[in-house]
Amino acid sequence: MDGQNPAILPAFANWQLLSLGVILITLEVTLLNFFILLWFGIAAILVGIWGFFIPFEHGEYQLLATAVMGTGLLLLFRNRLLEVNQKTPEMTLETFKAGEAGRLMQQDGTWMIEYQGSWWQVANPTDNLKAGETVRVTKVENNRVWIQPQNPS
Repeated sequence: MDGQNPAILPAFANWQLLSLGVILITLEVTLLNFFILLWFGIAAILVGIWGFFIPFEHGEYQLLATAVMGTGLLLLFRNRLLEVNQKTPEMTLETFKAGEAGRLMQQDGTWMIEYQGSWWQVANPTDNLKAGETVRVTKVENNRVWIQPQNPS
C-alpha cells in the first residue's frame, strides 16, 4: 500500500446518485408515504449535485455523505412535514331544512324522495303514495325525511 485509503467502492457517477434520489422519492410518494425515503432521496440528489463541484474519491464517501445528510434532513423536517400533512380541513355540515317539495320514487320496495339535490328515504310512507308524485317535506333527520301530500285535503 502506498499510504492512501483503498476504495472498496469506486466513486459513483453523479447521474447515478441523481437517479437514486429520484427513485427513492418516487418510492416514497407512490408506495410508502412515511416521509423517510423522501429525505434520503433529497440527500442523494444533493450529493449528486455536490459531486459536480467537488469530486469524491470513493463511493464510500458519497454514501456516507448521503446517509449523514439524509439522517439530518429526516430529523430536522420529518415531524414538521407530518404535522402539515395530517392537518385535516374542517368539514362544513350542510343543514337541510324542511318545507320544500320533492318528487317520490320507489326503489327496491323503499320509498325515496328527491329533495334538495339528494335522494332521501321516506320515514313515514303510507299506502296511498304514487311514484312521481310531488310531496312536501315536513322534517329532515338522520338521513330520512318525513313527508305529507303537497295539497292536503
